[in-house]
Order: sequence, then C-alpha cells, then structure tokens
Amino acid sequence: MNRYRAFNRWFLRPLGVLYVGLVSLSFGLGLEPLSGDLTRLGGYSEREFGWNRPQVRYAQHGTAFGDAYDRYYDVLVLGDSFSTGGGDGYWQDHLHRLTGLSILTIPHEKVGSFDSMAEAPGFRRSPPRVVIVECVERELASVFSRPGDADAAGPTPPRGRQPLRITPTTLPVAAASRPGWSWPLQVDFNLTRDFVYKELRRRHGHDAENQVVRMGLTRRDLFSSARSDELLVFHHDLGKRAWQPDLARRIRRAALKVQAAFEADGRTAFVLMVAPDKLTAYDDFLADPAMRGASKLGAITAGAGLHGPDLVGPLRAAIRSGRQDVYLPNDTHWGAAGQHLAGEAVVGHLRDARIIE
Repeated sequence: MNRYRAFNRWFLRPLGVLYVGLVSLSFGLGLEPLSGDLTRLGGYSEREFGWNRPQVRYAQHGTAFGDAYDRYYDVLVLGDSFSTGGGDGYWQDHLHRLTGLSILTIPHEKVGSFDSMAEAPGFRRSPPRVVIVECVERELASVFSRPGDADAAGPTPPRGRQPLRITPTTLPVAAASRPGWSWPLQVDFNLTRDFVYKELRRRHGHDAENQVVRMGLTRRDLFSSARSDELLVFHHDLGKRAWQPDLARRIRRAALKVQAAFEADGRTAFVLMVAPDKLTAYDDFLADPAMRGASKLGAITAGAGLHGPDLVGPLRAAIRSGRQDVYLPNDTHWGAAGQHLAGEAVVGHLRDARIIE
C-alpha cells in the first residue's frame, strides 16, 4: 500500500498535472491571442474566425477623447464603441483627414442625458459647430429613451449658419496584422477553460444560450478569415426583429427632440449617425431567409427632418462588390474598410447639408 501511495504521489499525480497542462497549452496555442469581441464572448477560435488580411489604418488618431466638453472643438462626437473602442483605428480619423476639423469624442456613458449636455456651461459658452450622436442600431431604443430626453420633438430652426471651411490634412498610414504569439509565450488558461466550456455546451445542444450567433453565408469571399462562409453576430442583433412600429416611431421622435435641443441656439448642426448592426449589413447574403429583413432603420431615419447620413447603402454596396472585412469577421465592429466608408459618408452628408465647404 505504501508503495502504491508513493507511486501515486510521485508519478501518477505529476503525470496527470503535466497532461492537463499540455492539453491546456495545446488548446491555448490553437486558439491564438483573442482580438475580437465575438470570438471572446462566443468561445470561437481566432484561427477560424480571425481576419488574415492586413488592416490599413492611420498610425495617428484624428480625434481627441475626453469625459466632458470644456473648450471649443469644431466637431463633438457622442458615441458608443464604434467611436471609442476602435483600438488601432476610428472613423473619426477619416473625418479629420478629409476636413482638418478638430474633433472631441465623448463616450455615451459619460453623458448623463443629451439635454444636460446641450445645457452644460462649456457647451453654451463655446458650442461646437457640429454634434454627431453615433449609436449602433441595436441600442437605439435604450440610447433614445434616457431620463431627461423626452420623446416629444420640438421645432428645429432652419440651418442658416455659415459653412465651415475645411482644409484636408494627412495622417501617417500603417498596416496592422492580427496579433499572434510572441516569445515568451503567455497562454491565457482562463481563456482556454472558457473556450472548452463553451465548446462542450455547443456539442451538447446548448448553443442557444450563447451570446454569439453563428450563421451561414451564401458567399465565401466577404471575409479574410478561414471560415469566410460563416458570419458571427452578437445575439442582440436579432432583438430588433421583435420591434413594433410604435417603437420605431418613438425612437424617431426622441431623436428629433435631441436634435432640436442641440440646434436650439442656431450655432450647432446636429447629425445622427447610426452604425448598422453586422446582421443588417450582411443581410443580402444570409443563407437562412428567415434571418433577413430584421432591420427597422428605414422607419426611423426615412423622411425629412432628422439629419444624418445613410450608412447602410454604402456599407452594403461595398460588401456586395466583394470588399473584404468591411466588418471584422471576429468582431461586431467595422474593419478598416468600414471605418473609411463611415467617415466618407459623414463628410458627404456635411457637404450636402452645407455644413462644410
């Protein structure tokens, strides 16, 4: 018995620990470092869903970031992660390059309400010439139902401001590759455990509980990932299929009211910038017809009165033409191509509205 205990203590247990370590290491190396929010949330491999085509971005950002508006900027952006979480690139970089305008970006969570921002001392003292409220499509209902932002629209005064004169500038460009392993290896064993757990749940029919939905595509040239014929989307993208027509009308009324608050003094132009959900952008190529047509953006932005660019059109056109990684395959957000298109669309809207010249 003593010999067995010694054998178990000095051989079997260390061998078991070594086996678990090697298995975890092999899984960790196979996963590659995570760079996408969808691969992280869904427990999917970067080897399968990570982008492989270099992302050409600006090496210097064209926007400042802050928690409050306390001095003059030409453009104030109030945005979510499409404006604040770009890491190596932002659509505002393209807006700055094409116009030379000074830009401050403040995250939504730092804004108590849009009404209070419009009434803040710094804003009233030196208002920006343009306020851009950027919001991802799936969050429109929550962003435009904040306390203090009533849903009754007041009249928006006619735009009689002098256009801002723009001076395009240059920003240094750099090609970024997806993060890979480097020495010394730093395998995230928590990530490995999470991946194995989610993979096992999928294999046993519990995929419906995942925060990430995996869908088939009718084309396999839209992403540079290994699984280019599949689409990962955040499960909340599907929620808008249940939106009732009255909800879309209430969102529009609330957005018009916010627009009126920011434009009340006649010095600031308001722009609503809706970042389409990934599901909306790739709607034409979803293999399951039942998943198509979920977007309600048309009912919110169509018609006169609400100022803002159409992003669905140019993004879908680029995807239709075969442009890869307009949205990153492993992420909810735009790739470098999508950021570029969004920035160009905003500049086009500002020109058409004679806000810039």
